[in-house]
Amino acid sequence: MKQSMVKTSEMMTLLDSLLDQVDLVDKTMSTSINEAFTHCEETYMEQVHRIDQSLQEIEVAVYESMPSETEWNRSRREMVLHTV
Repeated sequence: MKQSMVKTSEMMTLLDSLLDQVDLVDKTMSTSINEAFTHCEETYMEQVHRIDQSLQEIEVAVYESMPSETEWNRSRREMVLHTV
């Protein structure tokens, strides 16, 4: 009977140790996953910001390259006169 209790006690100690290890692995994995997610999110936001900047630069370039209304009207008149 005494031997059975010792074995039970040893088993409980081993089980506690195993559960502690499982908790440690769980915390480590959770931390790693959160860090990886945060890194991905930061990278994504940087890319979105870069794309936003590029689109703004394109918009400015297009606006600056557009002819003024006077130039546009003159160009249209010249095209009409040229085709007539």
